[in-house]
Order: sequence, then structure tokens, then C-alpha cells
Amino acid sequence: MAEETKPPREIEFFFEHDKDYQIVAANGAWVGNTSRGDITIDFFVERLGVPEKVRNAITQDGRLGEEIGPTREKRFTRQLQVGVLISAEVAENLVDLLKSRVENIKKIKEAK
Repeated sequence: MAEETKPPREIEFFFEHDKDYQIVAANGAWVGNTSRGDITIDFFVERLGVPEKVRNAITQDGRLGEEIGPTREKRFTRQLQVGVLISAEVAENLVDLLKSRVENIKKIKEAK
């Protein structure tokens, strides 16, 4: 009779950085659903838009002078940094994890 094997009671995961690993700044996210039931999260950086063009005066000695006329952009731009596709189950786990981390940060700040 074959000996019954039991599943392990614990497992270790080792983290390694991919050669293309990078940290991406984001101050917002756009979230949507796919037709297959997954969730897409597009992280973006929101900022005042960069003008399409600017005009500067040239000083008498041939150097770049001050900007001429209204050049400041009046619209905000959301530059998409990275998109992530996750399942609903992973999203639920991520929500729980993030809530836990936020609560830890709140406790640390309250203790100060």
C-alpha cells in the first residue's frame, strides 16, 4: 500500500526583481472591467498640462528672455504610467491588504 502524502503546512516564496523592475509614481488610478470579468487598473500621474508651445523674447545681447503672452496650459493631464490586469479574487485580496496597511499607518501616526 502506497504511503499517503500530506500537503505541506507551509510554503516559502522568494522575491526576486526582474531585470526590468522599476518603481512608477502614481497619484491616481482609472479602473474598469474587461468582458472576461477581470479588472483593469491604469495608474496615472495627474498634473497641469504642458503647453503645446511657448514664445520667449530674445534679449538685446541675444540671450533667451522672458515668456511672451499667456502660455500656461489651463487643462489637467493624466499621463498613464502602467496598466495592471487582475482577477476579481486578486482584487478582493488586494483591497484587504491595502486596508490592513492603511490601518497600520494610522496606528503608527496616532502613537506619535
